[in-house]
Amino acid sequence: MANLWLSTLSSIRRGEADWAAIAAYEPPLRRLLGRRFPAASAEEREDAVQDVLLAMREKLVQAYDARAGAFRSFLAVAALNRMRDRLRKRAPQPLAGPEPAAEPAPGDPELLALDLEAAVLAAVRRTHERFVRGPEADLPLVYCLSGVLVDGLSNRALAKREGLSGDQVKRKLQKARQAIVLETLRRLDPEGDEATLAAAGELVRQGWRTPRKRARLLDAADPDARRAAERLLTALGAARDLDSQDPDGLLAGVDAIFAP
Repeated sequence: MANLWLSTLSSIRRGEADWAAIAAYEPPLRRLLGRRFPAASAEEREDAVQDVLLAMREKLVQAYDARAGAFRSFLAVAALNRMRDRLRKRAPQPLAGPEPAAEPAPGDPELLALDLEAAVLAAVRRTHERFVRGPEADLPLVYCLSGVLVDGLSNRALAKREGLSGDQVKRKLQKARQAIVLETLRRLDPEGDEATLAAAGELVRQGWRTPRKRARLLDAADPDARRAAERLLTALGAARDLDSQDPDGLLAGVDAIFAP
């Protein structure tokens, strides 16, 4: 999970503004192609991911509507088509198994999951950077967050490892989780009001932690906060349904962020 959650982008993309919207989609695209083309080799899928990201960087960055809904469809279709092109050229055997399904339609769970995965990974990376340096630097918080996401440690184990009290660990993780949830909501709704998104973040955490109370919590909430929370909760559910095996631990990390 370390590479998935806390690694930086490769140097060829680091610091280049027009990669900002694209780079966070690299791991989710890899997972999308894994679901759609399970009979292809990991190398073929990885080559297709890199092909489409480079094509976006070099040719297509200006061709999409930067709002998440339009962009995710544009990028998903480009990746699926690039993978099909590669498989048509492979020799001499055809791909085993049925032809992969057509491109996801708007509202398809795969597109919801694609947005969610990219938003969460980017939010974790942004939160990590925020607390590593600058006016809000808090390295113990970073180490606690890393301990949860990368090492899967309990609060008690973190307290022992970092020389903190249980309450200190709890407060630092709460702060980190709130920051990640809020940043995720910002990425899914970049024009959202900050107070509304903060309220939505609390609804998401409570609703994800206690599904039986979710409907009551949402019904009692401000309508705008409810809409933002419902969007993220729907995407979380889509990601969970699609990735029940979850070999790279993304959903375990999502639960560690949204559920406690």
